[in-house]
Amino acid sequence: FPIDNKEALGIDNLRCVVEEQARDDNSISEQVSIRWMALLDQIHSKRNQSCYLTLSGDIRNLGLEVGIGSSLEQETALALFHERGLLIHLTSTLVLKNIVVIKPQWLIVVLSKVICDGNLHIDKDQFKHVGLEEDLKATFEKGLASRDFLEYVWKGECELEQVDFFLDLMERTMLLSRW
Repeated sequence: FPIDNKEALGIDNLRCVVEEQARDDNSISEQVSIRWMALLDQIHSKRNQSCYLTLSGDIRNLGLEVGIGSSLEQETALALFHERGLLIHLTSTLVLKNIVVIKPQWLIVVLSKVICDGNLHIDKDQFKHVGLEEDLKATFEKGLASRDFLEYVWKGECELEQVDFFLDLMERTMLLSRW
């Protein structure tokens, strides 16, 4: 659907098609437990404090607060919320499964520290100063990033515990291949 944002051309056509598809989607009328909605509200209330929550700690506790004690029910609710685009919860590995992303921009910010134009966005002197000059060169010339390099560029944006999450995420989305 071509859209001209300047002239607002094509927007009405797109809106009509989206509305038509939504009316035809039976899952839209699916009833959701009030406890699930309370869980979603609790999860979204944490957005000002964190970019993500942990399944094993934060989500379990929030679930208990709203009367969802079953891990299976909590995970089923998260699957629905993920499917609807309300949060990001990937489950292909245990590392990915334990992180529930409530601010998707966090993923973009962290990944863009590595997926960028090194000539424009990287201060080479900074890497030279910390002894990662060769790692920087290998990353942007050969596509081989060391864990030390990734931990350094991601510090401040994610904790060391989340490095494995981002490595798994990049591997699962084919942005990384382990050698």
